[in-house]
Amino acid sequence: MEGHAEHAPVALVWLEDSGLGRLMRESLWLYPSVEILHILGFAMLLVSVLLFDLRVLGRHDHLAVDDLGRFLLPAAWIGMGMAAITGFMLLATQAVDIGMQPVFWIKMGLVVAAGINALVFHRWCLRHLYRWNRLTRAPWRARLVALVSVSAWLGVLVSGRLIAYL
Repeated sequence: MEGHAEHAPVALVWLEDSGLGRLMRESLWLYPSVEILHILGFAMLLVSVLLFDLRVLGRHDHLAVDDLGRFLLPAAWIGMGMAAITGFMLLATQAVDIGMQPVFWIKMGLVVAAGINALVFHRWCLRHLYRWNRLTRAPWRARLVALVSVSAWLGVLVSGRLIAYL
């Protein structure tokens, strides 16, 4: 914390100095347990999103999009919740150092972009789902949004891993 603390936003310094930050750093098993839950939550989110997006992109076209969505969306939400809560806990351990890395903000930007993209899909593409739900080929707009989704979430995965090394 010494290297960046004088330039760090107050919120990052506060988070790192908080009881949560200290507990995460001092507990023998808490950090690795939280990291495992973070990986599992993100994996649940990523697999759910990728399976859905691959269907929209034309794979497994024997499955109806709405049926697949009803099956995968709850898992995606649970995974997102797990990843967000545990990610905040992991950030608390070294909030200043992590928060001062550009790759962290790239990751956060990609998470926001993926969320906005999901809203676009729900408002723009699902509005006319009855027209293409069981078609082999989804409309180009839906495919474009699915491609952006895959790219954004894979970018989150890559940038998240880079945080540990940059």
